[in-house]
Amino acid sequence: PNANVTIFAPTDDAFAQMKRAKRALAKDGAGAAVVFTGPFGDAIYDVDTSTYTFPSGAQPWGGFANEDTTVYPFTFPEGGSITFTASAAAPTSLKFKFEKNPYPDTEPSFETETVLIDSTTAQEYTVEFAAQGENTFSSFLLYLIERDSPVVITDVMVTSGAAAEPEPEPENPGASVDFTGTFGDAIYDVDTSTYTFPSGAQPWGGFANEDTTVYPFTFPEGGSITFTASAAAPTSLKFKFEKNPYPDTEPSFETETVLIDSTTAQEYTVEFAAQGENTFSSFLLYLIERDSPVVVTDVVVRSN
Repeated sequence: PNANVTIFAPTDDAFAQMKRAKRALAKDGAGAAVVFTGPFGDAIYDVDTSTYTFPSGAQPWGGFANEDTTVYPFTFPEGGSITFTASAAAPTSLKFKFEKNPYPDTEPSFETETVLIDSTTAQEYTVEFAAQGENTFSSFLLYLIERDSPVVITDVMVTSGAAAEPEPEPENPGASVDFTGTFGDAIYDVDTSTYTFPSGAQPWGGFANEDTTVYPFTFPEGGSITFTASAAAPTSLKFKFEKNPYPDTEPSFETETVLIDSTTAQEYTVEFAAQGENTFSSFLLYLIERDSPVVVTDVVVRSN
């Protein structure tokens, strides 16, 4: 179908129709925006509220037609989809129909699956349909299934082509960290990435990340730390996030203790809870056991 088509409906409220069509086009640069301005068979369309009704007195074949011929012909060699926004006071079903031409030269034609409008507030719906070969369609209709159950429908967009697969969310690469700063007489061997909390170190001795480019950390939905570690003897460690380096450290929080129980390099992960709107610009590593070296590499901090 033609792309980027704005609808000018043949009504006294054409300007309102145009605004609705432009909103639809803004949602997706491809496809054709459609408004069903032509009721038939005693169906009722309220242009002011974009409300469609299939009343009890209407003909069984009553419905609504798109009257903007500039969008035709539609072709769907790879299938297609219709996306629209709708709401209804009571659950109401609808369907769409494509015909070769308006009545009586309608074949070939096909109908979409029925869509249940089950929201009282405006919600987006999409119905997809199969490939239609080389057939062309110059009539596009809307039908409501239930009588006397009005439906508000806006932003109808017809797209030709197989539905695009949703883009996978990119994996959070996180921030890589090295604890190169020692304090309180802790020992770091840069050549082997080995950390030691010796017997002579201060009780508060540990290791600090000195790369300020990773700050500030924020964890509004929690986060995790993944790292690779090994130790000759089982040794525990923990991490601590602080607002800033000492002395302006609060708020702060510590992770759970992680037991390094492998003599060969193994990946470990520790998760932690949401921290609200707090920011952290100090990240520390502490070993629990003294005189038990631990090799720690590939530390990555991720925010959920």
